[in-house]
Amino acid sequence: PEGEEDYHRHVFHHKLGEDPANDPKIFGEGLEKRAWTSVQLSEDGKKLLSQMVSAEQVKMFEQNKDLDFSYEAEGIGRYRVNAHMQSGALGFALRVIKTEVPPLSGLNLPEVISRLTYLPRGLVLVTGDTGSGKTTTLAAMIQAMNQRYRKHIITLEDPVEYRFESDKSVIEQRELGADMPTFA
Repeated sequence: PEGEEDYHRHVFHHKLGEDPANDPKIFGEGLEKRAWTSVQLSEDGKKLLSQMVSAEQVKMFEQNKDLDFSYEAEGIGRYRVNAHMQSGALGFALRVIKTEVPPLSGLNLPEVISRLTYLPRGLVLVTGDTGSGKTTTLAAMIQAMNQRYRKHIITLEDPVEYRFESDKSVIEQRELGADMPTFA
């Protein structure tokens, strides 16, 4: 059966402007059904990028030729986006961001992960391959603490994926590039 991981591997490439009648609507019908999509753009891509991010982030892209950010298409969904250069053209790789943080108990993780959310302090590193569940695991851990404790939780993210609502805790989410220049 085709699972979520299969969707993450689904990729298509298309140069906008080559056949305007068949150009995909980047945030239009169909894209929200794919979890991972790659689109290569012509010069119009720079205009699109400037509509999706701040002027400072456009400068960062021009310097580094690569930029990670989140983007919300109102009424359609949120996306994790990587803008990059590919064969001399601007490309976008987009992944759908789920809107609901799953409960920690529903992730089939070892019990020790849940116990980490009861520690009064410390540093927790979650590592793994792209699409392996690092962000979802951390989001579920933060949400569990948010529902249990009166704390001030600050996240430093690149980019912000899940959006939290403060419950018992106050949560501030800061995105690299948009809210802070570096992790330093």
